[in-house]
Amino acid sequence: MIIMHDYPLRVVDHFAGFLKVLRPQFTMPRLNTIHDDCVLMFLSQKQKLSDIITKIPGGVNLAVDVWSSKQSVGYALVSGHFVDKDWNLTHLLMNVSVVASPDSDSALNQPLKACLSEWKLEGKVSSITVSQTCTDNLRCFLSVKNQHVLNGQLLMGECYANVLSSMAQEALEDEKLIKKVRDSIKFIKTNETCGDKFDGLKKLFSTDTAYKDLNVDNRTRWDTSYNMLLAGYEHRQLLSCLETCYPDYKISSISSQDWRKIDGLCSCLKVLFQAGNVLTRPKNLTANELYHEMIKLQLELSHAAMYEEDLDVRNLAKSLWERFDLYWRGCFLVLAIAVVMDPRCKMEIIKDNFTEMYGEEDAEKWIKTVNDAVHDLYISYGEQNLLDANIEVAQEPETGPQVEQTTESHQHEGEHKVEKKELGDDSQAQPQADEDYHMGDVLLQDGTTLVTIGDSLSDYEIFLTELNRYLGETLVLGSEDFDVLRWWRVNNTNYPILSKIAADILPIPCSTVSPDSVFDTEVKEMDNYRISLPSGTLEALLCTKDWLKNPKTL
Repeated sequence: MIIMHDYPLRVVDHFAGFLKVLRPQFTMPRLNTIHDDCVLMFLSQKQKLSDIITKIPGGVNLAVDVWSSKQSVGYALVSGHFVDKDWNLTHLLMNVSVVASPDSDSALNQPLKACLSEWKLEGKVSSITVSQTCTDNLRCFLSVKNQHVLNGQLLMGECYANVLSSMAQEALEDEKLIKKVRDSIKFIKTNETCGDKFDGLKKLFSTDTAYKDLNVDNRTRWDTSYNMLLAGYEHRQLLSCLETCYPDYKISSISSQDWRKIDGLCSCLKVLFQAGNVLTRPKNLTANELYHEMIKLQLELSHAAMYEEDLDVRNLAKSLWERFDLYWRGCFLVLAIAVVMDPRCKMEIIKDNFTEMYGEEDAEKWIKTVNDAVHDLYISYGEQNLLDANIEVAQEPETGPQVEQTTESHQHEGEHKVEKKELGDDSQAQPQADEDYHMGDVLLQDGTTLVTIGDSLSDYEIFLTELNRYLGETLVLGSEDFDVLRWWRVNNTNYPILSKIAADILPIPCSTVSPDSVFDTEVKEMDNYRISLPSGTLEALLCTKDWLKNPKTL
């Protein structure tokens, strides 16, 4: 069956006529039949994915991108990022919802609520990343008990690609300067005689390396503006010669001072372009990989802001660095923990990077913040791990003559003895067992105090030492194709608690847009044909199309 779900009806009619010519006996299915088949395919694939999600080792990280339309409504595209049972990083579009008031504080509440309900994700959402400034009311969708864990950074309020785009647009604010280059290239590309003259100059002044192609930029994509300026700067001598040898080349002259500004502008844009280009890779980035890219961007911008000789470049770099530093402070903790979950890095790379960025004295508080966050998160997961284990034990059916006796014993047991231990180092955090403790203990959290109920604390002692053992071991020597998720798959039995943290933290996305939209300067807009479809049909078509591009998952 051929499904023409992305094309207007007139195209489908032409295609039907084409098929009729090829095979006269072919009968085009009715539109309702095609619609029903598409929806059935959507429901079938959705059930397969639901089954896959029930078996994943960690939680699901959600990213929400909001598209505009020519109507007054928006469209929220909710995607899920997680590792499957084989520890493969997976990214899938999960829901498409119509948003009546996309600018309101509660705009994303209903799409997220629908996603959690339809996919049965209550208690499984590890983080939420949105493409617009979010509000605290989204925290209720996170599954963690403390919704402000990691300083609330599990709710990411800005899309990394959007941050880079806004910084690039700030750098490209000098429209008059950019217009000079754009008009020059446009004249050469549209005037055949001038183009031939220009090609002659290129042959006359040949170089060892090929010139970049001169192309007019697309103003909705900032990377094309960067490439246009870069190519123009490479051709600056040829453009100057063209003014002399071709009198009809009547474009505003680009002075040597203009070229100096363009050179400085390109140096700043290059840093942003390289940072954005990483997001266009076909392979989805894990959070630890994105950390390294952000560190590189942070260091290069701060260095240019402090040491660049050209005053204009230094001022621009300072402005860009201040903008990025604000974003960095809002998400660094999650990314830093992801790096700690990389056995090639752990805390060592955190210490090195932060010392380089902030100096030895100021770096101490940053390093301590990361170290404390790793331990707090570990303890939170450890408590939940013991609680889950206790629930599983409690749910196992008991058989034999001891059932009645055990039940009666529990009735006379009364309340367990509760002992509180203040959270400190390992020796302080390990309660001493005594005769009043009981097997199958549960660890609960009461503010900053650990409340221990029961007898044997062997499980608790194990989870207290697991983190120290992991951090104390020698760093893994990884090759260029080292797969951090595969490492955790192999070692998840050695680190049962840390592997759960890795499964939740490593897939966290910092960007909500698709790789082909990283450099866009405008919000994605739903076309007229798609907005004419019923919302359920639109969701079925967009989601199924996305899923079929991931055959390994299905």
